[in-house]
Amino acid sequence: MKLPSIQECEGLFARYKVPDNFLWHCQKVAQVGTFLAVELKKKGVPIDVELTECACLLHDLFKFVTLDELKADKKFKAKNPTKQQLASWKALKEKYKGMHEREIVYAELHPHYPELAILLRDASHHRRVVEKAQERTWEEKIQHYADARVLGDQVVLLPERLKDGFERYKEDILKFGVHNFEKEKKVLEEDEKEIFSLIGVSPEILLNFNQDVHKVTVDAYDTFTEEYYEGTKNYKDHHFYLKDASIKKGDLLLDVGCAFGRDVALLKEKGIKVLGVDLSQKMIAKAKSLHPDIEFHVMDMRKLHFPKEHFDHIICNAALLHLKKEEIPSVLRSFFMMLKQGGKLWVGVKEGKGEHFEMRKTSLKFAAFFSPEEIKELMKKAGFVLLHFYENIEQRKDERITWLDLIVQKPLKRKQVRE
Repeated sequence: MKLPSIQECEGLFARYKVPDNFLWHCQKVAQVGTFLAVELKKKGVPIDVELTECACLLHDLFKFVTLDELKADKKFKAKNPTKQQLASWKALKEKYKGMHEREIVYAELHPHYPELAILLRDASHHRRVVEKAQERTWEEKIQHYADARVLGDQVVLLPERLKDGFERYKEDILKFGVHNFEKEKKVLEEDEKEIFSLIGVSPEILLNFNQDVHKVTVDAYDTFTEEYYEGTKNYKDHHFYLKDASIKKGDLLLDVGCAFGRDVALLKEKGIKVLGVDLSQKMIAKAKSLHPDIEFHVMDMRKLHFPKEHFDHIICNAALLHLKKEEIPSVLRSFFMMLKQGGKLWVGVKEGKGEHFEMRKTSLKFAAFFSPEEIKELMKKAGFVLLHFYENIEQRKDERITWLDLIVQKPLKRKQVRE
């Protein structure tokens, strides 16, 4: 099955000059839909996560074409359309005169992405939702439900979204029969019950998607600090930097995302000077209580303020992945700046595609996923030289994780190399 990448999906909005508020809505729907698809797949539900994400991201690609007028809408942060947007709207409206947005997206995308085009055509079709609810695929269910949880660019509870939908489309609903609206409402309510009974949490958890992703992640770590400590305090085998002979006695090492300080404590026993930072206040409080002789600070890795060429080594294991991908290049550049010439950086991230929230018990954590080529390229662009690359498999109860572990180095200046 051929699918567009996330960048290609968002590129379609630019190509067709779609107003920003439609993109923002679709991005939030995709965030919700991807999360639900990932968690359902962990429970054994047969769902294609990538197809679901693409469908959620493109479900309203041509909704603007069906509007009678393209104008500013303060309620949904829509600005006055540009000349280019008006021209695109008029051209598409003329080309697809009288056609529903589902038919337009099918016509435009089917030559390139047939499976995706069929899903977008069918997922929210009233007749299929109501009369053939049992025949729908999981991808259809999730795209339809995720859209029903997002109002503008904010996640809301299902009753609020349904109420808004009734008020906005009241004339059409009354024209075609309130009973049809009630039938679709019942299907959505049943879908919601099924989805969250499988995942094992309340529908209210999606309201967290309105918060800053970093706050949500830190809140999760603050919530399960003790559980995390008990589950990982004796876990030593995976962390390759603990066995690296190049980390020598007297070296100064920074652990970014140090949690409760397990690794820096082990390194300190070898005579290494260590410093740990983490954004979770409860993790740092735990670290200080366990290791009062080690320096720990609550710090955001996006805003580290250490001198140039200060550290011999930096560790950032299972922490960089909690950033948005767009934030990572600047963080890697700051690591590069803080390392001494010849200094090493140890990084561990998860293999995969995209970025989305993950469940941790009843809390959420944001995570970015990478291909080997992608993470290597990020290191290269930051100025690092790759020394070693490893892939390690971790089998958990409901998922199999491939960790991508890298050792990269800040190069010596040419003069130092010659000497």
